[in-house]
Amino acid sequence: MIMGGNSGERRRAFRALALTRAILLLVGLWSLAPLKASASIPRCTVAAVAAMAPPGMSIGAIPNFSGKNEAALQSHGGVMDIPANDWAPGSPEFCLITGSVVTSRPKKTANFAAVLPATTDWNGKFMFQGCGGNCGVVPTPTLSLLRKGYPIFATDGGHISPPGLGGAMSANWAVAGPNTRDEERVTDFFYRATHAVTVAGKALVLAYYKSPTLRHAYFNGCSDGGRDAMVELDRFPDDFDGVIAGDPYFDIPAEVVNSLVTAQAQLRSADAALTPAQFRQVDKILDEDCDLADGVKDGLIQNPALCAFDPQTSLPVCSGSGCFSPDQVSALSIIFSAVTDPTGRVIYPGYPTSNVAEDGGAFADHLAFWAGFKSAPDQISGPEPWRRPENQPIAWAFANQTMRYLIYADVTGFDALKTPGITFEEGARASGGGLHAVIPQTTVDWLTKQTSAGNGDDPSAALAFFRRGHKLIMYHGYADGDITPYRTIQYYRALAKSYGGYDGLKESARLFMAPGMAHCSGGPGPNSFGQAGFNSGRPESDIVAALEAWVENGRAPASIVATKFEANAPSGAIQRSMPLCPFPAMARYSQVGDVNKAENWTCPVKDRGLLGEGKAGRNAGADADLN
Repeated sequence: MIMGGNSGERRRAFRALALTRAILLLVGLWSLAPLKASASIPRCTVAAVAAMAPPGMSIGAIPNFSGKNEAALQSHGGVMDIPANDWAPGSPEFCLITGSVVTSRPKKTANFAAVLPATTDWNGKFMFQGCGGNCGVVPTPTLSLLRKGYPIFATDGGHISPPGLGGAMSANWAVAGPNTRDEERVTDFFYRATHAVTVAGKALVLAYYKSPTLRHAYFNGCSDGGRDAMVELDRFPDDFDGVIAGDPYFDIPAEVVNSLVTAQAQLRSADAALTPAQFRQVDKILDEDCDLADGVKDGLIQNPALCAFDPQTSLPVCSGSGCFSPDQVSALSIIFSAVTDPTGRVIYPGYPTSNVAEDGGAFADHLAFWAGFKSAPDQISGPEPWRRPENQPIAWAFANQTMRYLIYADVTGFDALKTPGITFEEGARASGGGLHAVIPQTTVDWLTKQTSAGNGDDPSAALAFFRRGHKLIMYHGYADGDITPYRTIQYYRALAKSYGGYDGLKESARLFMAPGMAHCSGGPGPNSFGQAGFNSGRPESDIVAALEAWVENGRAPASIVATKFEANAPSGAIQRSMPLCPFPAMARYSQVGDVNKAENWTCPVKDRGLLGEGKAGRNAGADADLN
């Protein structure tokens, strides 16, 4: 699902929040001594910032900021002057602020954090950074945006994730009592907290810099931050001039059901779960079956939907090593297939057949039962197959928490394996398919009712944003095993219908699909283009710069260059680069030069390569019209 802004966010969020805070405390102890305001940021004191705060905003320490200065902020009342190069090498001096904003009278509030550059560094703009998971933690501001001169605001969504329950993975904050949902907190999480902090944050920025107006306001988020972005532009089209929505969790039921189904498929029998070694074996077979479908053998699957892969016919079945049991084959069939209703109509698309294990790919961290800090279930039935929360695979942990608390609000009688009524039946959408998940219409209706206020997947709701001349950039990794990229593509296709086609839509919104990129970043493909806080240093590889050029100068991005760094770190050597093309165009190799260099690829304007489908795409329901 669900995290916003960087690679493996769910994995980090899942670890107990208490452990994270302990580490951050050690890092931040150096700054417990009193600090003096610098000459360049004379207003960076508690008293000064509090005096400038608009009505409804309070300045003070908060318990759930995830930045490295958390401990020091506690002792300094929520305001600190951070010297240059202290946050990270090359970071500018800035004012770090935490506090809360009233979201609903008389006392409902949401915590926030903000970084404000020195007056001489301010670019005259405003940036909001999305949250991750089920939120509850205020994310660390992105350094690259701070370097651009942006004041950056972020919020916890109006609740604090309890420690020991997986941090931002947890959802028990949504329950007010037995079988009673806390609608105030849920409303804040769905949309109200982000809007309230945006309005108050803009007012504080204008007061802080003594400016009558902002030049522009932007939103940048991934995963739940991508959902925040889409809900914002739907509900509050005047809040931002431009929005970046990555791997969006904007269809909450689709993400929750898919996560539950992937875990439930592997809990069907004692030998249904896939090991990391088997996911790696699947990757090798996918490479053989799918790599050439895009016209070039380069170790990268440009469009997984083109693949002819089918677990029923592509995997060796036997009881020895290097093989898959029949139940394991069925589990993979379920994972790669759409969830349908009892009539066979696609309700939610399945996952892509792309890079399911290598280098933080789609399923290595999200689905595997025995990977990293996870372990085998203690039992394959009952409401809690894993006795210890830290042993749960991410798919199960997220789905169980979100279904149990945010949707059903039932802390005692809910059983994720039984309550939603999901079953498995033969006959996927493509001929010869194996098992796929079937969900009752009553469950679909209930999921929709409980989450509609927090979803941002209605194409018609975005039209008001576009009529104002605002711009939207979406992106999604084709190797995302948290949130299936096919749901984002389905939304964009439906949006294009409202504009009479892709050419018309490209004047307002563009979608960039990233082959081999996992959730928000990471994965074996080129995955760095400014969305996770760093880029390759090339202007065209900076997605925020691309949005700025579009909004401020009318230059729509013809492509965005993505870079693969060694170890997925900006300090590593560049392993590969290639252009990401505006959907539905697929990057095309020139057949000359190094396949690993972006200059040897192009984005043909009239190309429609990402609309192509093979058996894998049909099984996954990638072509289904859900809107």
